[in-house]
Amino acid sequence: MGRHRVRRARALLRHASGLRGAHDGGRRADGQTADTRTTAQKESLRIIIQRLKALYPSAQVVGHRDFDKGRACPCFDAAAEYAGI
Repeated sequence: MGRHRVRRARALLRHASGLRGAHDGGRRADGQTADTRTTAQKESLRIIIQRLKALYPSAQVVGHRDFDKGRACPCFDAAAEYAGI
């Protein structure tokens, strides 16, 4: 994962039903939801997902909002952003 560190990231946890990761953030200073990831965070997350997909090729990458339409997190479309991995 190189020297990039995902700021305020929670640990990846392995569960019986899949792998889960969480990114803390998604709110601007004014409290509005927004994609607040830095370039380094985006690059690090892409590397992590690529490595996990190599180990689990049939895994799907989705966000909380794909399971709960009332949620705004993550504040980006994870399924679309990582569809090519």
